Amino acid sequence: MLKKSKEDGIDIKFLIDVSRSFGPENAINNLNLILKHKKPSIIGIGLGGAESKGPAAEYKEVFELARNAGLKVVAHAGEDVGSESIWSSIYDLQVSRIGHGISAIQDTKLMDYLKETQIPLEICPMSNIFTKKYVSSYKDHPIRQFYDHGMYVTVNTDDPTIFGMELIDEYFNLLDNDIFTLEEIFDLIKNNLYATFQTTPEKDAMWIKMEKVIKQYK
Repeated sequence: MLKKSKEDGIDIKFLIDVSRSFGPENAINNLNLILKHKKPSIIGIGLGGAESKGPAAEYKEVFELARNAGLKVVAHAGEDVGSESIWSSIYDLQVSRIGHGISAIQDTKLMDYLKETQIPLEICPMSNIFTKKYVSSYKDHPIRQFYDHGMYVTVNTDDPTIFGMELIDEYFNLLDNDIFTLEEIFDLIKNNLYATFQTTPEKDAMWIKMEKVIKQYK
């Protein structure tokens, strides 16, 4: 990884998934492996797997240990379970980002809280449309309502291999379906950058480079 970074300037960091599908005991085993074999490239853990198979609260101890060890913590929540899953991820796990979070549309108080705290939502439109739990098209996806409400919205792909969707495709689809203007797409791109776990100087330096490219299309 270090050699690759030196060759092309790309520095990759990892959030290791601990899955609800295998239970808290498996999650703590995975965390212990991470802590035992610490690598600079591994910066945190994320709670994944089917929400219905394990409430976030069951992983409270795992995430507390991870935070105390200096790891970043994130969680998928509100993808196919109601807003209570998002609340639990915030309060029980104290996550820095929420994967998906689309069921927040059912809870005005949660939307207000997410606006106030600016916890980033990693929204994956095509994934949500594919699973059809809450939405079936770009037109009825809540991403626009979240954006207009002032919540911290980022655009993501979930799993490009499964859904056949690269990040650039998500941006183009949001644009082609008149969900966002081009100027707003650029704003979302900036959101994506500043929601990362890079240092602020690293983000600022990257944004200066990105702005130079973006200005060519304005």
